[in-house]
Amino acid sequence: MRSIIVFLAVLFGFTLVTTTSCSSGKGNKVISEDEKPVDNDSIQSVFFNTPFGSSKDDVIKNFTEHDLMCQKYVSTDEGLHFVSKSGRYFSFGGMNWEMCNVILCNNKFSGIRFYNASNDKAEALKSYEQLHSTVSGKYNLNDVEVSDTTIYAWSTGICEKQNRIINVSCYRYETITKDIMIGVELSYYDKNYVSVSDEL
Repeated sequence: MRSIIVFLAVLFGFTLVTTTSCSSGKGNKVISEDEKPVDNDSIQSVFFNTPFGSSKDDVIKNFTEHDLMCQKYVSTDEGLHFVSKSGRYFSFGGMNWEMCNVILCNNKFSGIRFYNASNDKAEALKSYEQLHSTVSGKYNLNDVEVSDTTIYAWSTGICEKQNRIINVSCYRYETITKDIMIGVELSYYDKNYVSVSDEL
């Protein structure tokens, strides 16, 4: 969990930088953590008939109608964990996924993470390459060089106009039961619904 928090902190850290340029074509440049990724004209914002900004109750209702089950024992006010109701996998984007996390900010749908888990790093990296190939066919992505050794591969793209981010990543993490797994993830975030607490 700690590595995921670091991953998201790095993600939001470098995407706060502003730019006025827009690139065309599919991105394949390697950038560092503090460089600006290539811009996209648009990034998806509706998932299972649920747009970013929807309430927690609407997310649960709509996802349930698409054969997804909310696992309430691992869900919180900040995040909902979904799995398929009818089997191990569910489909999104023409790909099969084991799990899906919805990120909530002030009860608003602000991000979504689709991912699969593996015990085998080589197998996970192969899945990452296939996912990267598919996603880069639609979006401009840049490969990110990161210093965090738990992140094996990470590509990202942004849409300045919509204030959205897309990521494809492969990383090591620890489960609730202390098992070490390799995750392959496709994630989308809408920064319009992300707020920073003024308590600290």
